Amino acid sequence: MALLDEWNQEISGIVAESNVSGSKNGAEATGSLFSLDIRLDFASQGRGHAVGLACSSSKIFLATSKNFLIRHDENTGSISEVMLSKSHECKIRRLFVDPCGHHILVLIQQGLYLETYYIGSDFSKPVPLKDLKGINVTSVAWGMQTALTRGAGYSSAVLGTDTGEVYAVSNIMVKKIIVERLLEIPRKGKSPISGMVAIPLGGSTTEAQRHLLLVLCGTHLHMFLGRGETVVSMLQKAGRGDVITKLFDLPIERDAAQIQLFRPPTISSREAVLADPTSFAVLSTSGIYYGGVNLRQQTDDPMDYLTSHKLLPCGVFNRQGVEQPISLAMTQYHIVLLYPSKLQFINIESRGTIQEILVESFASPMRGAAALPLGLCRDAVDGQLLVLAGDDVYEIDHSNEDRDMWKIFLSRGDYKSALPFCRTASQRNAAYLQEAERLFAEQDYKQAATLFGKCTSHVPTFDEISLRLMGLGDGAAMRAFLEARLSTLGKNDRVQSTMVSTWLLELLLDNANKNALLKNTGGVSDQEENSEDEVKAFLWKFVRILDSKTTISILEDYGRHDDLIEYARARGDDEAEVELLMRKGDAERVFEILRKPSVNRELVYKYAGNLLALAPSQTVFSWMDASPPLDPLRLLPSILPYADQRSSQSARFEVARYLKFCVEVRGVVEPAIHDFYISILCIDEKNSAELLQLIKQSKNPFGAPLYDPVRALRLCSLWQRKDAIVLLLSEVGMWNEAIDQALSISTEYAKEIASEYQGDDDDLRKGIWLKIVKHLISQEGSEQGHWTRDLVESIGGIMEDSNESVLIDDVLDLFPSLQKMGVFKSLICQNLNKYSQSIDQKKSEMRIASESNRKLRMAVSHLGKAKVRASPKSSCISCARLLTERPPTAAGPTGGSLPSIYTFPTGNMYHGACLCFEAAKLGTEQSAAIIKKLSKQLALAKSTSEVDTIVRLKAELEKQIAVQDPFCSENLAMLVTKPFTDDSCSERATSWSIK
Repeated sequence: MALLDEWNQEISGIVAESNVSGSKNGAEATGSLFSLDIRLDFASQGRGHAVGLACSSSKIFLATSKNFLIRHDENTGSISEVMLSKSHECKIRRLFVDPCGHHILVLIQQGLYLETYYIGSDFSKPVPLKDLKGINVTSVAWGMQTALTRGAGYSSAVLGTDTGEVYAVSNIMVKKIIVERLLEIPRKGKSPISGMVAIPLGGSTTEAQRHLLLVLCGTHLHMFLGRGETVVSMLQKAGRGDVITKLFDLPIERDAAQIQLFRPPTISSREAVLADPTSFAVLSTSGIYYGGVNLRQQTDDPMDYLTSHKLLPCGVFNRQGVEQPISLAMTQYHIVLLYPSKLQFINIESRGTIQEILVESFASPMRGAAALPLGLCRDAVDGQLLVLAGDDVYEIDHSNEDRDMWKIFLSRGDYKSALPFCRTASQRNAAYLQEAERLFAEQDYKQAATLFGKCTSHVPTFDEISLRLMGLGDGAAMRAFLEARLSTLGKNDRVQSTMVSTWLLELLLDNANKNALLKNTGGVSDQEENSEDEVKAFLWKFVRILDSKTTISILEDYGRHDDLIEYARARGDDEAEVELLMRKGDAERVFEILRKPSVNRELVYKYAGNLLALAPSQTVFSWMDASPPLDPLRLLPSILPYADQRSSQSARFEVARYLKFCVEVRGVVEPAIHDFYISILCIDEKNSAELLQLIKQSKNPFGAPLYDPVRALRLCSLWQRKDAIVLLLSEVGMWNEAIDQALSISTEYAKEIASEYQGDDDDLRKGIWLKIVKHLISQEGSEQGHWTRDLVESIGGIMEDSNESVLIDDVLDLFPSLQKMGVFKSLICQNLNKYSQSIDQKKSEMRIASESNRKLRMAVSHLGKAKVRASPKSSCISCARLLTERPPTAAGPTGGSLPSIYTFPTGNMYHGACLCFEAAKLGTEQSAAIIKKLSKQLALAKSTSEVDTIVRLKAELEKQIAVQDPFCSENLAMLVTKPFTDDSCSERATSWSIK
């Protein structure tokens, strides 16, 4: 293995050197477009030297001189081999492999005897095709099973022979191979069929797939176009006239040797086989005939699928003519030719030789071989190019083949084709400059300026190009140059971007003003509209680049008010946009902005006054519809001017509508809102009913007004709103003035106001009702002392409404000249009856109260003699000890004549000492001292001495401690308001203070 490794390294070194010594069109190895990398070494595995090479789907097939077929599968890394014949007289002449690498046809010759073998993907024993014995197969075209099931693989093949006959091989996939002769190609002389390619053209669900078959024979290209499940079934219809045939005479003098298609490689092998070919090439000693393939069209002329085909004469690429090319392969942009002594690479576009690599630089002669085995093939799946040289297989690296394509297209003036191949900025600059200079010479200044702007090189400089364009006086060209230059500047060129964009803005504004003048003078208006749109589009496009202060200043100098609004919108500056729209008086657009959730709510408050003056109704509607709701206090400064009678009546009405919404719908309780609402309602007399309703209902849960009644009274007095004055006078407690004011309106209104008095001053209540009586007497009385019955009835109604605050004797004193009592008889009798009923009711209430007191005294006396049975396990509620145990010493003195147990109707039981202790805590200092004194005296007294004194002391003590249960008493509830500390704790509280 060491010797083999050293040999591989030596070969690799030779290949590397060949890129220098063998490249005629490339000066340096690093500048070569193509290079060779060894793919397989010792490929024949000792089975003789290689005589044939094929590749497909990353599998390399090698036929050797000892009649072995070797498969190198790079997908799995495995190597398989199969022996085709043990006879030393047999020679492998040709090797054909389908694009998927599943089916193999091998032509073997033994003397003059020819035989074709089939080998499947399992690489098992070869199967001889008996029907092809003695037939020299020169070419094979593989066909798919159907267009609608392309994933099924290749199921048939069309075979060309040296006699011009065409055979079909079917059912390959099921290994029940059928061979049949289809037709014979007309030919001149003895030219063999040197190449065949089958191209599927697609089909539909109702029609079979179309196939295009190209057959290369001699100097002619035979074309077959028809429908069929496979290309074989299509050719079977050729004799019936269902297939379109066409003969194309190639412009060559000698027979062609090979035809190749180029299919773009894809990732999946299944897709690669089905990819549409894009170009073709035919190799002959006269030259290379090549062109494009376009399968997107639908035509019945097979020749229409071949486009832009032309001949590259042999004298162009092989001027010496010493040797002829052996094989041909195609890449996307080049044709690769294999000679006995070299590899030649020809560019398809320039038709010139790009590079040559000498075979002797990477291949060595083989022992036992008459000549160096050579071969060239292309993998239709992954697009790899493989070269067989001796016992090694090399891969042609053509990943960099498009490097110089831009130069070729640029030299031909095809600038659009050159740009996609430019890899660096300098290459793109060269393409832009060359095209720009051509357009400038043709006086297409605008397009030339655009290309000049795309150049990022320092030569020519920005200033040089700018001066050159300014000298033309063509504003459109200058604008195109600056706009193109802006597109080339990045984030790091912020200063230059700002300067260029500002310059371009001025040019656009000049153009817009110029077109506006043309419009005013009868010019074309479309140009003016387009220029206006250009300015707006520019402001939006370069809003992040333009300096806001400079741009605003320029737009103001040009008087572009609409563009200022557009620029503010592009910046997202809502405040500036609203300010500009307010100047314009466009309230609708202002409302659209303020309704956006992203807009700062402060703008609503800031422009509330201006909007209210501009569009009162819409403004108030927007306030009411705002979500979240607006703060009416923040809006108050904006609506204050409408408390003046000189303000707009419609705006004042809208303000009142908003305030009503705040008060009634939103339930706003701020006094300032209610005060201002009253101020608005007082101005217009038609709002009197709404004003009265507000005064009555605008109160808090405790009945206090939410407005300032004194201020409201002053306003109502100023505007002479009498009904409201009455309500407000009563609200401030001026009931006499309220009744006087109400009487000036109507007696009924005065009675309604008087009935609303709920105070405790009986004299005031009587006085306000007597005012009404006096008013009736003064209005309806008689100078002669004769009073009408209606007056008496009215006075009687007032007496009833006053709830007996006004009596008959109070009324009679008001009549100055009462001589006859006839009209008052019924009223007097009615009141006397009421007096009598009232006295009887009072007597009944007194009897009930006396009876209740008597029963209560009896209950109390019985309670003092009541007995309660206590359980031995009953405990004191205060100390939690059993009642049979002694109370704690801290409770106070015990024993003697002091009662040992007390019980209450609540069920609580106490030791006598514990009850004294709890009652002393709840009482005052004086009562606590009395309790301690009495309990001590009883504890020291003996029950046998001074019985009367002991009874007296017990009675006094019970008055202090047994009136109520200490744990269920009013005194206990009063402890809630008692502070936790008193003056005695001041020193301790001071120690906790933070210094």
